[in-house]
This record gives sequence, C-alpha cells and structure tokens, in this order.
Amino acid sequence: MLAITLLAGVVLMTAGCSKAATTTTLPPGTPTAKSGDTVQVDYTLKLSDGSTYQTTVGTGQHFSFTLGAGQVIVGFDAAVNGMAVGQTKTVKIPAAQAYGTQKSASNPLAGQDLTFIITLLAINP
Repeated sequence: MLAITLLAGVVLMTAGCSKAATTTTLPPGTPTAKSGDTVQVDYTLKLSDGSTYQTTVGTGQHFSFTLGAGQVIVGFDAAVNGMAVGQTKTVKIPAAQAYGTQKSASNPLAGQDLTFIITLLAINP
C-alpha cells in the first residue's frame, strides 16, 4: 500500500515537529494515544506548495500503526501521541524531520516540508 510505504520511510531525525495549528484542550480523564497503542487515523498529506499529495479521507482505507514502534516518520508519531479519538490536528514537519533535506529520485517526499492533517479514529491499547 502506498500510504504505508510513504509513512514508513526512513526515520532521519528524532527531533519533534512544529505544530501549525492550535490543539484543543481535552477534558481531564480523556483517554489519549500513547506509545505502544495501535492507532487508526485518517490523514491528508500536503506539500509546501499547498497541494494535496495523499489522503485517506473519504477512501474508507484508514491507516493503522503502533505508536513508538518506528513504523512512521518521527514527526507523524509525535503528532498522534497524546491525541484523543475524534481529535484533528494539523502538523507541519520540516524536511529535516521527515525524509531528509536532500532531494532523492527514490523518494519524492525527500527535501520537502510536509503538512499533515490527522484525525484519530481509534486507539487499541
């Protein structure tokens, strides 16, 4: 699957990502995603020019992965960590914290800043 291939690319940096949108404050006791949980999300990936590169929204093919297991780029993992079911977050991940700053013929996302709009659909501890 293309979505898994792109998101499970080489992790080049361990630094966090910058939040491009305000996050809603959750009520106390709201369950949130944490390392080791398998989560299901919908996401839209936008490039620095604003164009949509990839989305699961409206396809019926949600994306699942285990938080903290190195299955996705570090910035995506960090963005989902702490989210609650139903919450949507927009995160801007600089190229250095995604697929690297050097353009690559083998990875069209290398060398680009990426913006993800992520909605957490389910948490399975």
